[in-house]
Amino acid sequence: MAGDSLPMIYYHHPTLPIDSSLLSRFLPFTGLVELHITTACMFLGPCISKFADEDVERLVTALPKLESVRLGEAPCNPGACPTTIRSLLFFSIHCTRLRYLNIHFRTTSLREDMLDLLGYAYSQGLHSKPKCALKELVTQGMSLELPNLDSALISMGCL
Repeated sequence: MAGDSLPMIYYHHPTLPIDSSLLSRFLPFTGLVELHITTACMFLGPCISKFADEDVERLVTALPKLESVRLGEAPCNPGACPTTIRSLLFFSIHCTRLRYLNIHFRTTSLREDMLDLLGYAYSQGLHSKPKCALKELVTQGMSLELPNLDSALISMGCL
């Protein structure tokens, strides 16, 4: 019933996975400015986030007014997340007012995911679209192990 008049949702459940089904429940709230879903992974355990990059794209396409988003809490096993760095691109081009993003994504294949992201962005013309001026990206201490050569690639992709 709230439709586009509801500006924020704070949803907390300590163990419920964040999946496609849960995210799809928020799609009708097209006026959302803040969406905070808090639930926690166990460090080095399975990731409670069960949504994929395609789910993020659907979410941000439906909710372009988002300025603050939290999808999860504490860090988890960096290889267990189904989302990749591509989700950051979707947030950036669809939610141009986004200032705060708390999300975790797979970091164990970051180099390959970044190469895939850059190829995808250029092939779709997304590299030239306006992007959000994100002020804070929180990844809750997820580890990155990058050889020296990869840091330039990662930096370029994040820009």
